[in-house]
Amino acid sequence: MRLLYLTLTLFCSVTIYSQEVDNFQSQTEQLELKLYPNPAYGETVQIVTDSNLPKEVTVYDVFGKIVLTDRIYRNNLSITSLHSGIYMLQITENQKTVNRKLVIK
Repeated sequence: MRLLYLTLTLFCSVTIYSQEVDNFQSQTEQLELKLYPNPAYGETVQIVTDSNLPKEVTVYDVFGKIVLTDRIYRNNLSITSLHSGIYMLQITENQKTVNRKLVIK
């Protein structure tokens, strides 16, 4: 019985470890960007990347509901339609995606 438990534990450990390695490799392919100001006080936030290509931006509220989608060609994202609160931004540029938290005061 102990041998069975030991075998199952080792098998599960190897399976979990192999999944973590795959996740690590996909994280290295993510987009590097700067989001400021954060917390935001004005009407726009700046999303700056090295390549400055057009970006698809999806904004989610704390309940996971999409509250804003936009395609920006420069660095400015208009947040005039958003109320004060905490939001998650999903930003995609050149088939690379990153998620960031945004606080609006």
